[in-house]
Amino acid sequence: MPASLLGNWEDEIRRFTPSLKYRIEHPSAPPGTAGLADYDLVITTYGYLTRQPPLQKQPWEIVILDEAQAIKNHGTRQTHAVKSLVCRSRLVLTGTPVENRPGDLWSIFDFLNPGLLGTAADFNLFCKRPRK
Repeated sequence: MPASLLGNWEDEIRRFTPSLKYRIEHPSAPPGTAGLADYDLVITTYGYLTRQPPLQKQPWEIVILDEAQAIKNHGTRQTHAVKSLVCRSRLVLTGTPVENRPGDLWSIFDFLNPGLLGTAADFNLFCKRPRK
């Protein structure tokens, strides 16, 4: 998620699921006292993920992206870092899945279900085809 949402998530966890054992993995938060596997939820930012190979190599049960339009550009470091995560399930949250062009949506779907929409180039060609 973007760093600006860390506090929101922490407030919501405390309000709705106070028994959830969570850790904010970010330089702005105090360091955790246990290993990542000891937490129910680990929260980090797109930017911090790109600088932390241990987070990228950790196997996850589920990866949830908030403000998933942050990975709309399939060529960025943060998109590559997010897509390299090993997990059993994936979920995205976004209020603006398409900001500028339909191709923005391709990268989000490629995270959710790699290959579903073909390659980025194929998807962009499909979107540019004249409609009958």
